[in-house]
Amino acid sequence: MYIKISIANRVYRAHLVSKPMATGGEGSIYPLSLPEYGDCALKIYRTREKAREKRDKIMYMIENPPVSPHPNIRFCWPLAAATEEKSGEFCGFVMLRAFPASRDLTILEFYSPRKTIAELFPDDEDRGWHNRFELNTNIGIRNRLKMLYNWVAAVEAIHKTGRFVLVDIKPENILVTSDGKISMIDMDSCQVAEKGALMFACNALTPGYFPADAQCAREQRRPIDQSCDSFAIGCCIYSILTGTHPYNNTRLLPPYDTTEYTTLGARVRAGLYHGGDKGRFIERIPSFDLHANADRLSPNLKMLFRHAFSAPVRPSMAQWRTVLKEEINRF
Repeated sequence: MYIKISIANRVYRAHLVSKPMATGGEGSIYPLSLPEYGDCALKIYRTREKAREKRDKIMYMIENPPVSPHPNIRFCWPLAAATEEKSGEFCGFVMLRAFPASRDLTILEFYSPRKTIAELFPDDEDRGWHNRFELNTNIGIRNRLKMLYNWVAAVEAIHKTGRFVLVDIKPENILVTSDGKISMIDMDSCQVAEKGALMFACNALTPGYFPADAQCAREQRRPIDQSCDSFAIGCCIYSILTGTHPYNNTRLLPPYDTTEYTTLGARVRAGLYHGGDKGRFIERIPSFDLHANADRLSPNLKMLFRHAFSAPVRPSMAQWRTVLKEEINRF
């Protein structure tokens, strides 16, 4: 299959003969190198129908890119459209590739009080993470906070466009290096809206990181507010600083002690955060109380968690960034 790519007033021709780097529900990702940008990735949609469905959104994103706030923050954003050489039909797009030696942040999300990161992730490719991010050391917490600060700064830059809401924020959807470089991936799944009008809906979400008000907006085909991202980033910050999702590892009391509330998504929809308005219906588990790790955090950060998970007006990314900076200085 031959592909044409037009970028920076030049046309490139690619022959897809290598195996894809990754394959997902929508299509496959292939390695590509372009003179102006270096190592890139080429996403080819699985079917022509899917490509036609996505074309207008991708073209809009190409024409309206966000600006990265720092060289160590990379947006794997659509750079150029790809077309089939024979038919001339849109079939995918080119984007920047993540920083070398990147991996997702589940390495900091999964936690065991009895095992180090080196024991949980012993592979050589994860060696840079060993002995630097442990939750039981000040340097480990500080390094986690620095990583989170960069992540929040990246989301803030997206929000400053006034057009995009990422929606599907979670540790699996961010690629990072052990020295703190951030690559934002899967960005073509975001929501696009202008002046309060929904242009392109999000096409991915994760129930445990998706608040009830955003679900209501989605069902009514209204634009999802940027505060949806604040809820999700709050869940990620909490998880990475404590070792547990804020709505997990608790015991629910009547009337919520039923199978209806066993999943994270159900607990989020019901507002069952132990530090929120329904805290009287929730018990922490003394024998495995990872939430105790939040007790050492500052009152300002704990207040942001409460606002993100309980209040109708959630913190902005600027507020998260300011308090994370204060927290870095504490440790």
